[in-house]
Amino acid sequence: MIITTTPMIEGKKIVKYLGIVTGEADDPKYNLTEAIKEMEEKATSMGANAIVGVDLDYEVALDEENILYFILASGTAVVVENI
Repeated sequence: MIITTTPMIEGKKIVKYLGIVTGEADDPKYNLTEAIKEMEEKATSMGANAIVGVDLDYEVALDEENILYFILASGTAVVVENI
């Protein structure tokens, strides 16, 4: 699956937009990878073969004893010709 922050994939035609997909994770060691993996799994289940317009964001929160890190990945699941 192609995953990109750009709104299109050079040399490829987007033939169908399937909707927004998100992924999130709170494991500080693997959070970016897990958020992207979750987003990719959701896109695959929708029939997508690419995700465009990916945005990565994070949030830091405090509880009584710990600093918590959250990563959010979001993008648009699409079907692209000739992958």
